[in-house]
Amino acid sequence: MATYVAVSNIDKRNSYMIDYTPYNKGLVHIFRDELRKINEGLYIGMGYLNFPGGSRINFPFILHGKTGK
Repeated sequence: MATYVAVSNIDKRNSYMIDYTPYNKGLVHIFRDELRKINEGLYIGMGYLNFPGGSRINFPFILHGKTGK
């Protein structure tokens, strides 16, 4: 996967992007995630599939727990 900070596809603010397209084929090839840090132990995310022609399916999720610090 490739990771970078870029403008969100959801609200046009900066978001941490996780892009699976460079290294995968099939359905995973069109899958991307966006993450935002809420506090030290909570992140919210949105996964989405970008289909040719602009159709999108969204998958909200959370990451919760201690970091490796």
